[in-house]
Amino acid sequence: MLGRDAQLTSLVALLGGQVEDDPFLPMTCMSMVPLVVVYGYNSTGKSSLVRLALQTLQRTSSIAFTAFVDCTTIDPMARMQPDELSASFQLQPAVDGYHNLTFLGFLQCLTKIARNKGLVVAVDNVDQLLTRGMADLLSSLLRLPHELHVSVRLSFVLVTRNISSRLDKLLSPHTPAFVHLPLYTPDDVADILVLQLRMWRRETPFRAWIQFLHGLFEHDCHDWIDFRYRVLELLPLFDAQYDPEDATNHGTSVHQRPSLDKDHHSLDKDHHSPSTTCIPHLVLCTVDKAAHKSLVQQTQSRVKAQWNHTTALPSATTTPASISCSVPDTAKPIAGKHPVHHDDASHRVNLPRGSLLLVLASYLASFNPQESDMAFFTTATRQNKKRGRSTATSSSAPPSSSVRGGVLPPQLIGPKAFPLQRLLAIYYSIHDEVDPSTTFDSESRVDSRPMSRREAFAQIGMLVRMRVLQRLSPRDELDDIKLRCLADYDFVERIATQLEFPIHNFLNR
Repeated sequence: MLGRDAQLTSLVALLGGQVEDDPFLPMTCMSMVPLVVVYGYNSTGKSSLVRLALQTLQRTSSIAFTAFVDCTTIDPMARMQPDELSASFQLQPAVDGYHNLTFLGFLQCLTKIARNKGLVVAVDNVDQLLTRGMADLLSSLLRLPHELHVSVRLSFVLVTRNISSRLDKLLSPHTPAFVHLPLYTPDDVADILVLQLRMWRRETPFRAWIQFLHGLFEHDCHDWIDFRYRVLELLPLFDAQYDPEDATNHGTSVHQRPSLDKDHHSLDKDHHSPSTTCIPHLVLCTVDKAAHKSLVQQTQSRVKAQWNHTTALPSATTTPASISCSVPDTAKPIAGKHPVHHDDASHRVNLPRGSLLLVLASYLASFNPQESDMAFFTTATRQNKKRGRSTATSSSAPPSSSVRGGVLPPQLIGPKAFPLQRLLAIYYSIHDEVDPSTTFDSESRVDSRPMSRREAFAQIGMLVRMRVLQRLSPRDELDDIKLRCLADYDFVERIATQLEFPIHNFLNR
């Protein structure tokens, strides 16, 4: 695997094997660690790394690999088919009776098959297993070696995106070993794309272009799968500047073109410089400064056009820079609902309705204390507040007047961080307060429904890229995502006026 040699060696060593495939080396099986946790962000090669490690261990260990992501109940999750064992043990499910076993029966059969070997059980998507409330099942799985007293060496490999506090508490009695897969570096991503897109003859300008794109999408390219999708969208621009036929004519002949099937394994082994070590006779295309400058300009224009097409209305002609401009001096603060002039394009914020509501919700979450959410967004609390207004006003007026002079308003202190769950809760609370007809007449039927969590996450990511929101938690922290609103009051007031939303009624002053 590209960029994962150290992690592969460490994982194989923890499972009692060795990476070197040398027939003259003695097969000395080291002690197997009972529990290994492989963790890393999305698209960091966790499952592929575990599969490659298990293939390396096939000579000394029996393998059972299962993915729990597609299972929804406990009963299907406890049923496994030894597909990985069929090739090495020539099993006949219909005759031998190994077709549909419970996990206990599966484990007992494996102990009979592999009496002098070790057993490695790899469990993928453990984080989703815990999300579905099946922590007891995982805990029972880890206690099986102590309960059954099996004669074979048994080791569990858990694959997860992150180690949450609940998973850490569950694993603490077992003293696991950890293998961390960090994010791919820009050089690693360039190596992968050169291999997958067969850019060996145009490798030098392609790497320079990839470095530019990595800086352009730096805020959103930690998942290299998404980054590759963006590269494929913009790849025709690169082909227009660096023609493959020109690279072939200036480089080597057609019969010297490397074959992906023949050189795939050699490229995997020598991934640091595949064009120089695996294909020594290739003459690489050099970087032309004029062509690279033209490619950079065209790429910036295309990305800007795609951004406008994604965020703006079909009839809008505003640019992304016009979204962040402040409100004119003629605008007045709203005290309730005011009519919006839809024909005045300079006062509109051309974002989807869901994004506008998320901006309002983030502003309220940043400048309102969390204790006030119950007072502003709960119907029962509002009714109780109205009933007790006559008795509470006389008793609470003197303290509030005495404290008012010593407390700064939240707008002067600055925006505070808030968790993602609170942002979504406020969004769903204020969604019904906005009339859908005030936003988009042609798409009111679509925009009137609340966004799903997946759509909300996509809009939040777009607002982070626009610098309207700021993510304060680390990228690998998925359980407790914290954000902060960077929009000023004028911009939020424009959105509130456009949506006819009485934001003054929800601000804690």
